[in-house]
Amino acid sequence: MALLTILNAILVGVVATVAMDLVAAAGVALHVFRIPLYGRWFLYGLKGTFRHADIDRAPPLKGENALMLPLHYLAGALLAAVYLVLLDAFSAGAGSVLLAAAFGLASSVIPLFLMLPSMGYGLPGLSHGRDTFWLRQILLMHLAYGVGLGSASSCSSPRDAEVHPRLPTAPTRPYRRDRIYGTEIYGSVLFGSE
Repeated sequence: MALLTILNAILVGVVATVAMDLVAAAGVALHVFRIPLYGRWFLYGLKGTFRHADIDRAPPLKGENALMLPLHYLAGALLAAVYLVLLDAFSAGAGSVLLAAAFGLASSVIPLFLMLPSMGYGLPGLSHGRDTFWLRQILLMHLAYGVGLGSASSCSSPRDAEVHPRLPTAPTRPYRRDRIYGTEIYGSVLFGSE
């Protein structure tokens, strides 16, 4: 992967994660969202404890809050890289906000079916006495991530052929003006030869 492509994935991932965090901050301010303890979960995982009955009751670990934000943005950049690789693999160009929103919702599988159950919140976050609290929060946040991902990837998609070798290069022959419609066309592209 070229350096520009890696930097593009990081930039797109950071922008998408900021979009997610803005929705999360609004939800926390309105008291409808809660910040999950991902830093605590990750640090306990490094110590060999991957499953908790209730991570809220696990003793706090030093540095869990400081670790949560970099991990969150790293995950956002990695997911953006996966999205951009999939776009390239399926020759989807810059994609669309709708496609990216669907990818964002699909990425919610990771917290819903891996992280939340291992934190003691149930599968998919439904057994913590808050009905569909976690399910709604994760889906809304990942939808915001997807919208941010689509917006950022369509704005920052590298356009030159060195970064994306599948993009066509300009024809070597000059164009001609179509006498009927007045549009510029390439005879070799539309008619095979000229």
